[in-house]
Amino acid sequence: MRHSIGSNDPVTLATSIVLFLPILVGLLGCSAYQRTEPVPKTFLEDVDTTKRIKNLPFQHAWVKPGFDGSKFHKIYLAPIRTDLLPIEQWERSYSQALSTKAEYLEAVHEIRNYFASQLREEFSNYPDTRIVIVTKPSADVLTLQLAFTEIEFSHPIARAASLAAPIPGTGAMLGAISDPHAAFAARILNPSGQLVATAADRKFPPTRIIDLNKLTVRSSVREICALWAKMIVESINKGQFKKVSGEGAFSLMPW
Repeated sequence: MRHSIGSNDPVTLATSIVLFLPILVGLLGCSAYQRTEPVPKTFLEDVDTTKRIKNLPFQHAWVKPGFDGSKFHKIYLAPIRTDLLPIEQWERSYSQALSTKAEYLEAVHEIRNYFASQLREEFSNYPDTRIVIVTKPSADVLTLQLAFTEIEFSHPIARAASLAAPIPGTGAMLGAISDPHAAFAARILNPSGQLVATAADRKFPPTRIIDLNKLTVRSSVREICALWAKMIVESINKGQFKKVSGEGAFSLMPW
C-alpha cells in the first residue's frame, strides 16, 4: 500500500523524515553557523555592528553621542523592507507548504505586515507611552526604518515526523537543522535625516520540549516578531540607560 506524505502513520512519518534527511543535512552547517555568527551588516554597511549597549537586548545597538531621544514624541514607521533578504537562500525554508520562491515571498510579505501591525499595537498600548506613530515625517518626527535581513521558516513535516516517530540520534540534528529564525536591522533618523541610532538582532524561538509552533510554517517567526515589537517599543520609550527585557514576551506554552 502506498502512503501519502501527510499520513499520520508513524512508519510513514519516519520514512518521510529519512527521505528528507539529505536535504536537511545540507542545511545543518548553515543553521549552526547562523547561531554563532554576528548579525549581518545588511542595511547597516556604514555602521560598526560590533557595538552593543548592555541595557538593550539586541546583538547590536548604537546611539549617536549627545542625541536626546526624550525630546521627541512622534515617530514615523517607514514601510518594512524585505528586498534586502538573500532570496537565493529561500530553499532553506523549503517544505511541503513552501515549495516555491513565490510561496516563500508570500509568507515573507505576511510576516512583514504582521511585524508592522505588532509595532503599531505595542506603541499604542505601551503604558504611559511618550511616543505616538504618525503617518509621515515632519519637523518634529523621528523616522524608524526597519529591514528583514534573514527569514527562515519552519519545516513542519520533519518536525511532525520527529514527534510522531522519533529516530534515535535525529532529535538534536533536527533541532540544529530546521530551527526557524529571523534577523532584522533598524535605523532611526532625526527630522533632518541624520542617523541617530541603529540596532540589529537575530533570534531563534525558545527551546521547548514540545513546540507546536514549529509544526506550522509561520508561527515561530511570528512569535519572534511579536517579541521584537515589544523590545523595540520599550527601548524607544525607555532610552538606552534603562534596562529593557529581551525574553519575557516568549510564551511558556508550546503554541
